[in-house]
Amino acid sequence: MAAVWAHEWCHLLTATALVAGGACSGYSYKQIYTFENLFLSIFRRRVELPLQQNDLHSRVIRHAGWIGSLFIALVATFLSSTSASISWPFVAQGSDDVFDWSHGGRAAFLCGVWKTALEAVGSDMLGIPSADKRGHHDASVFHCGNFGVILIGRASRAEVRILIGRASRAEVMATLQKMIEVTMVRGAQSGGLMTYWSIAKGYKGARTRVVNGKRSDLAELLMLKFLRREAIHALTSTPSGQRESAAPEVFQGHTRFATSSITNLEGAHPHQWTPPRLQSFWYLNRKGYLKRVVRSVEIFVTHNGDFDFWKVNGTTIPLEKLQSWLPGVLDAPLPSPVDSCAIPGLLDILRTQGLWNRSVRFACIFGLGAENGIDDPLPSFEEITLMGQLFETTLESVLQTSTHFKGDTLPELRARLKANLYIRAQGDQKDLFERTQLFTGKAEEIKASLDRFIECAVDAFFDNDLLHATRFFLQQAKGSFGLVVSCSLEADKEVIVAAQGQTMSVAFYPHAGLVLFGSELAATKAALLLESHHGRRSSRRSGRRISMGDVSGAGYSSGAYRVDLDAFAGELVRVSWNDAKAGSGFCFSAQNKGYSHRTIMECGGYSVQTTLANVRESASELMSTLRERQVPLHDNPLVLNLPETVKDPVGKDIADIPRVLHLIQAEWAEGAGMNRVTAYNFYRDLRQVLKNKASAGEEHDPRRLDLLITGCEVSLWVAEQFAADLKSVLPELNVVAFSANKVLGLLGQVFPLPTIGHQFSHDFDGTLVLLVSHSGGTFAPLAVANLMKAFSSRLFVVTSEWDTQIGLALHRNNTGLLNASVFSTNVGFRPAEPSSVSLIAIQQMLTQLLLYIINREAKELGAAGEIRGYELAQLESMNQDCIKALEDIVGVTRHGEPIIGPTAAQGLRQQGRTWAQHVLEAPIAWILSAMYIVITVVAGVPPASTLYSFLGDDATVPKLFLLVDAVLYVFLPLWITFLLRLLHGRTVLHRLGTRTVVVGDVPWVSQSIDAFLSKLFACSYSIASIHVLSGNPADHFVHRHTHRVVRGTLLAVGRPDSRLNGLASTEQAVNLSVKQASSIANLTSTCESITLGHAPDQLNLTANHIVLTDARKRFLCELLGTNRLQLRNDSSTDSPAIRTPNITDFSKRLSNKMWERITSPKAAGPRGRVRRSELFPRPTRMKNREASGMLGQLYSLQGEKGEGDGMGARVDSSGSLQESIAKDIQLGTKIEVADEPYFGKGLEDCYPTATTIELMRMQVGVQHIYESRIASLQRCVAFMVMFHEMGSQVQNFWPRVSLGFLGYNMARTQSCMRIATTSSPVTASDLRNRMLEIRESVAVARLKKVVLKDSIDPITTRQESPVISPAELQLEMHLEKFSFDALGNSPS
Repeated sequence: MAAVWAHEWCHLLTATALVAGGACSGYSYKQIYTFENLFLSIFRRRVELPLQQNDLHSRVIRHAGWIGSLFIALVATFLSSTSASISWPFVAQGSDDVFDWSHGGRAAFLCGVWKTALEAVGSDMLGIPSADKRGHHDASVFHCGNFGVILIGRASRAEVRILIGRASRAEVMATLQKMIEVTMVRGAQSGGLMTYWSIAKGYKGARTRVVNGKRSDLAELLMLKFLRREAIHALTSTPSGQRESAAPEVFQGHTRFATSSITNLEGAHPHQWTPPRLQSFWYLNRKGYLKRVVRSVEIFVTHNGDFDFWKVNGTTIPLEKLQSWLPGVLDAPLPSPVDSCAIPGLLDILRTQGLWNRSVRFACIFGLGAENGIDDPLPSFEEITLMGQLFETTLESVLQTSTHFKGDTLPELRARLKANLYIRAQGDQKDLFERTQLFTGKAEEIKASLDRFIECAVDAFFDNDLLHATRFFLQQAKGSFGLVVSCSLEADKEVIVAAQGQTMSVAFYPHAGLVLFGSELAATKAALLLESHHGRRSSRRSGRRISMGDVSGAGYSSGAYRVDLDAFAGELVRVSWNDAKAGSGFCFSAQNKGYSHRTIMECGGYSVQTTLANVRESASELMSTLRERQVPLHDNPLVLNLPETVKDPVGKDIADIPRVLHLIQAEWAEGAGMNRVTAYNFYRDLRQVLKNKASAGEEHDPRRLDLLITGCEVSLWVAEQFAADLKSVLPELNVVAFSANKVLGLLGQVFPLPTIGHQFSHDFDGTLVLLVSHSGGTFAPLAVANLMKAFSSRLFVVTSEWDTQIGLALHRNNTGLLNASVFSTNVGFRPAEPSSVSLIAIQQMLTQLLLYIINREAKELGAAGEIRGYELAQLESMNQDCIKALEDIVGVTRHGEPIIGPTAAQGLRQQGRTWAQHVLEAPIAWILSAMYIVITVVAGVPPASTLYSFLGDDATVPKLFLLVDAVLYVFLPLWITFLLRLLHGRTVLHRLGTRTVVVGDVPWVSQSIDAFLSKLFACSYSIASIHVLSGNPADHFVHRHTHRVVRGTLLAVGRPDSRLNGLASTEQAVNLSVKQASSIANLTSTCESITLGHAPDQLNLTANHIVLTDARKRFLCELLGTNRLQLRNDSSTDSPAIRTPNITDFSKRLSNKMWERITSPKAAGPRGRVRRSELFPRPTRMKNREASGMLGQLYSLQGEKGEGDGMGARVDSSGSLQESIAKDIQLGTKIEVADEPYFGKGLEDCYPTATTIELMRMQVGVQHIYESRIASLQRCVAFMVMFHEMGSQVQNFWPRVSLGFLGYNMARTQSCMRIATTSSPVTASDLRNRMLEIRESVAVARLKKVVLKDSIDPITTRQESPVISPAELQLEMHLEKFSFDALGNSPS
């Protein structure tokens, strides 16, 4: 520590000398010798001085630190070699306390001193940030970097790219850290990062790759290894091999979620096939002349997706055959069997510009026509080299004969070069070409083949640059690709980003001088704070509500922005940079002359340009649309900032739940948010679907689906509950909640997956689609979003923010802000894998949408299934009160402040700590056993034997006492476990070993908590792990789990509110399941079951019941037997105390008069259904809900009429857009809140003659909705709070007992995959073709219906219907003449 303190004081003393000498005017000693610096130098290993960044004095003070530390290390080494021992000056005379060098002290002392010196070199000279300095980039902070222990960030899932401009290297490393932390959610089992180092022969790729462990942090491993290698290179490289400080650099990284092979180092990206080789390279200089140099050539590729097939001369070749063919062609062995590794091998063949050897090889493969396949023999590597030399010497001779060839005369040069090559091939070099055995047959055939070969080789030499090679590869490939390609020849010029079936985004930060590439959209926002530091300030705060005024009045300035590539159609972008003064030079490739480029930004003397290209369309003009596709990142209310890195992201997410839900409710209440516009559009389309269904009458196809709700995992489970609730509100609605993987497997494949275990016989033509994805980037929902565009334009999504991949995909289909199709919870990006706040926010958003639909239905049509207007008021009241209940459950207010005082959160956390003791008893018993054994054995005092020796006189210990000692040792963990249980007050006779936790509740809650808890313990040590099961206690819980109940099983069940008559039967079923499981006993011990819910009573046989606060008003049934309410008009009114009746009692107590009213023909609706609106008129005792504005800011949008394909085409015919929205304000935005002391008081006033049982019967429907939307949500949050505490106790145990050597992060799993962005498990390699086929089939079916007036399956093909009428056949033959373009071949 003395060496560390001395290092920090070198900084302080140097600063003192500069101030004393007058060099630092304006600064005083008081600013240097502060109490803060004294504290930081001793405990935090750094000091802070008020100097400007990169100031001359700042650099002097910084370098003084490492120079001083190095001098101390040298002095200490010299002194240690001249003395056997050192007497410290503060040791008293005559004392034996000397530092002895003879017992390893010398090595320990020198190790510490030199460690400090090396850390100082790394931090002060090389600028490598330390762990204490994470997130700080101010040059006035001087610190001793922990070399080898630097925590830069976490791991990424896929491509992470940075082009450095104005930002410093430390800032770039911090940006990389944030990008990796964000993209880690895509999965991170291995990773790599590379850059290019300048060498004498061009550039050399420096690649660093690591394999992640189960509990290690991939970013820590990767960045540590990368920075160490960079530091060594900086120390050992010569000045000629170092890049200019202002020159741009490319960082290309990737983390892999293995899909094609086991995770290993060889399979980690970036991939390279051919090792670096020195080759003759031709290029155009700034004046346009061709010049020849020798350069090192190598290509690096990072790939996100899957690679299945590739076409060679029209023949589709499987991946396995390609991998066996490429080693012979490239004269290099297969680096790795992973699919992605074949991509750089193919690009080694395709990228030939300026390289004659590669151009000749390319012509040997592709220049002899389709009859030449990969099975045909190729010339040897030596023969290709000789032909390459021939082509090169011919070019040199042509250039020597004429000096006027420049970039603008390349076509003339090409023609003369081809003619000269043909003459030499038929003349002095004829033997060389004949030896290759490529040119055989008749003279005419040989001549034609030779012409094609020479023309192909010359064109490849001039045209096949990196952009053209990548585009050529994608055109012939089958799979899904998110690619970033770089080559050592263009390491100082360009990088290629491509997307086909996988998402890719490019963000530009002109003020910071950064260009970020990423397959994770949120990762490209990593430099927002850095951009603000360099001249911009972002006013967007995470979680702020988005109003229409924010969007419509936002004037985006020329700050940072992002461009998202069209992964569905397939796009590439070339990001290039050059010296702004020198200009861009001439375009070498004739293939790319059709593409225009645009200068994006200029910084540091460099001009950054982009070239946008389509995979399939030749020289497509896309740059004109670039400005329209730009997504501003600054001052954009639809773009949320990334969250700050916290120690416990799961706990942070749970604490955010009240705040997030309060913001969602407030936005809907105010009526000025974008979600209200989306709800307006959704309900309009929903009502149109039902209107079309009603107008069709008997001709309506019963298989036609009105509403499809789809998603994956937790999003799907929430969607299923919403579908059930919506069906209860609108019984005539044909709605289905279906897995996105199933939809993709059946409609997105050439050979559909069989419908095993589920039914799928729906017609999707014109179906309204609602996608639910809390991440907005999951592979299957994103693919389904593109696929369903072939069936319908009515697509909506519920997600965490507007700025997501699915949101962008739907925005292309619904252009115009007021055609909004995204419901955003504004939760933003959340890195924790256990989903909490994002899941709850989606449940709340769907609740708001359901209430909105009920309100619109009730006010426009006078009916909404089982819900009436007065019941809607009660639901809205309980919805608002839900926030108060959640504050008590979480223990945090909606403003983020902890609640002081007793709350339900305290009981939940206490229960979590109790169950954590169950899980931790095994490692605690093992530790105590180890301590006991070590102490007794080392000290030689076995308990029984020692006791006998103490009490007896005989020196020989009887064997009986030795046997007792043996038994104690053998069963020691058992005795200690029993003792721990007694001390904690837990059941003694529970089973030993891994605990099983069983969660029971309604399906969406039980399944979500199952996923949540299992992810919390995914990385736990096996001695302290758990098994997690789940089930519905009102359905299959007993059948699935009672046979698994053993002593010590931990059972947690959520109970419906037994005080509500509408939930009485459900609560009885749940209670019975709990009792049946808890009654299974062995050795007088059973499972430990707890329940939680809003009912105050505890079940017998359960260990605990946690009562949750509901914060709502009481229902009639809850007030029975109290002084406030008695049963009226009933024979039971004399009873002083009446228990809450169950549902069976209600049917028995209905009066004859009531039955007459129910069975009256006047009360019967369509199909004989009894509508409550006919039985009981709507009460009027309600109060308007206060709101600050109901879409008021929309009135400022003047002049937008219903015209064209935009919003107007979907607006009612009643008039302009303003009138339609005004109508929406009147009919659908104001939800009234019941103004009554308890729910039912208004019913009593409206129906004075009705019995209490009749009145309670009216409240069953609203109680069901309350249970499914609000009460179940509160129980789900309660489970999260309890299990988070349980997981935290287990997680924090290991660092405490191991002094920090052991530990894991419960916010992540071993796979590190929060968002399944790759095929999981259904691929979408044929998605685009399938969409076009389906779109054509739908168009054919619709035209058939018009012409033939016949109903035809929209996805039926002629092969599926062998019997076809002549009229139908004639119609199909006519339609087949239309191309896909006529029907639209893009999602927009």
